[in-house]
Amino acid sequence: MKIELKKARKEDARKIYWLKREALIKINSKDYSKKVINLLLEKNSLNEISKKIKEDVIFCLFKNNLLIGTISITSNKIHGLAIRPSHINKGYGKYLINFIEKYAKKKNIKKLIIYPSLTAQKFYEKLGYKKSGKTSTWKYKNKILELNVPIMEKKLKEELKK
Repeated sequence: MKIELKKARKEDARKIYWLKREALIKINSKDYSKKVINLLLEKNSLNEISKKIKEDVIFCLFKNNLLIGTISITSNKIHGLAIRPSHINKGYGKYLINFIEKYAKKKNIKKLIIYPSLTAQKFYEKLGYKKSGKTSTWKYKNKILELNVPIMEKKLKEELKK
């Protein structure tokens, strides 16, 4: 079993698209209306993902050359964490969050912010993320989604130098 984590390239866009689509439909549709899911699918279209690969830092987690997870970071904001539904609850999400936290520390980021889905809130709480008291509003192509989902944050601890 070979696990590989690498920065997304333009040729990964289609794989990321299908992974996010499957995750939104199979996982997030339990918590959101069809209208919200359709807007999220539109926001994660192949074209949008291709643009994000050029603009953001996106990482892909492969297991035996199959894309099983993805995560991205812009400034101090984590977004785009998605795990293939068949690989949920196997530690891959935690692996990606731990990786992105280490990546952020190397970039001298002191605090990470995440706009979790309803589905993922408890997951982030287990990893030390706290509700900030604010809720997220998603804007996409002049459409506004008030999801009443708390914005979560985590202060990154300094590594002790030996």
